[in-house]
Amino acid sequence: MSCKYYGCSGLTSVTIEDGSGTLSFSTSSSSTSFTGCPIEKLYLGRDISYYSYYSPFKGKEKLTSLTIGSSVTSIGSYAFSGCSGLTSVTSLNTTPPVITATTFDTTTEQNATLNVPVGCEDIYWLHPYWENFYKIEGIDVTAIQSVIGENHVNEGENVYNLNGERMAVDADNIQALPKGVYIVNGRKIYVK
Repeated sequence: MSCKYYGCSGLTSVTIEDGSGTLSFSTSSSSTSFTGCPIEKLYLGRDISYYSYYSPFKGKEKLTSLTIGSSVTSIGSYAFSGCSGLTSVTSLNTTPPVITATTFDTTTEQNATLNVPVGCEDIYWLHPYWENFYKIEGIDVTAIQSVIGENHVNEGENVYNLNGERMAVDADNIQALPKGVYIVNGRKIYVK
């Protein structure tokens, strides 16, 4: 990947779609791929590889929310080191992806909540390097089709809570919903 997104000052949310195979950042330019992009939310739907310690997301201080898709099997060294603003790391995988001692840094491990599928808290807590997170919580990820970021509710879609009550939201104020699981046109979503 070249420096396609270098300097995109309006890029605050990045989604790397679910899929098999590895998205490769193969040169030292990987570290500049998102330079100048104030990324706040990242959905990582597949494994990424990058040259040496040049992770494209390393040092993203504005990154507050990371979601790791269920097909991710490993995340390399330094991938999210220096991301001091991370407060939420969500893994949708029941099997903890392989990480290293330097995938996350101590600040993230101390301050961020690691959200994992309900019943998998102990699995993550016993897994190498995931155990370094101070706070691990279980969330219901059964049949969740998406994690709400921006523009995930289309005009005219109805949003219901799990009690069947219709929520008064639209595409412009979806972020006003409290954290939790909702049904939008028959698909389960998670608002974080």
